[in-house]
Amino acid sequence: MCRRTYILILVLLAAVACSRKQDAYGGAGLRDDGQDMTVRVKAGEEDPKFTFLFWEKAVFDSGIASKPYHVSEPTGEIDSYQEVSASDNSTDFHTGRAYPENYEIAVCTGYAPYGSVYPAVADDYTKLSVSGSGSTDVLVSRNYLEGSSIFPFSGNLYFFHPQIMLVVKAKLKPDMAKYIKEVTFSVGADNLLTSLQWNDDEKCYLPTSERGHTTWTSKVIAQQQINSSDEKVIGRAYVIPSTSESDGKMNGIDIVVSGSISDTIDGDYVDFSMSVPVHFSDDPLELNDSYELLLLFDEDQIEISALEIPWEVGGNILVPVHPIEP
Repeated sequence: MCRRTYILILVLLAAVACSRKQDAYGGAGLRDDGQDMTVRVKAGEEDPKFTFLFWEKAVFDSGIASKPYHVSEPTGEIDSYQEVSASDNSTDFHTGRAYPENYEIAVCTGYAPYGSVYPAVADDYTKLSVSGSGSTDVLVSRNYLEGSSIFPFSGNLYFFHPQIMLVVKAKLKPDMAKYIKEVTFSVGADNLLTSLQWNDDEKCYLPTSERGHTTWTSKVIAQQQINSSDEKVIGRAYVIPSTSESDGKMNGIDIVVSGSISDTIDGDYVDFSMSVPVHFSDDPLELNDSYELLLLFDEDQIEISALEIPWEVGGNILVPVHPIEP
């Protein structure tokens, strides 16, 4: 599906100064059954590195208020454990922990990337903190797997992005008479993910209503000159609906566009900065959506077009889980 939203913003672009140990947690007093839990991962990218959470089913079903039965963090890159085919010689990742005793069931969930997503309180996985808000592409499992020493894990974990990715590009209209360079864009704290909470109804992690206090800004690409022939990538941001969006969908977002402008390409450039509202009210964005915004600079206005694009690391990451042969 593709759609474009056109927004005209009068900006009067005149040359005026506008300036995260691999941990193995054992259940208290539990003895393990003899069959080792193993995980084999298939993904298209080396990153992100996943954290796998294994729960006792009774704990999982009643709400994950205690620490997991086991936590596994592969030390190799994710493709070190890739499944190529059913008869391949891929290396299974051994979690270092057997299934629970007495044929009890374990439940597997997960999130990524570790290092940037971690428990807000040690050993308490009901809430996760996210570092690098705006820059960290978070993934969480949207389903779960059940397994035991009698019926080992089988099937796939499906991951999704509990954020919206915005890729921003910039270009000049052919008849634009001024010169623009070093364009950046900023996103306010109210649209940035700082933490995830386990949702027992959905059985997955979802964004909390907590927000930080820091604005995210794309990096300045030194001397990058915007022209009318190329769409220059300014940056990408991972955002969530603001706290005022009660339906959990993004109807709009305000971004701040900054840069330098001059009447001649070698002339004196003057800084400019403006707030630009982007509206998606006709078809609000949801978590796991990915859009490209094109800033089209004209003499006295900016035209913004929004186009749906696929995630580079797709919305579904397959995580087949296989048993060890007895």
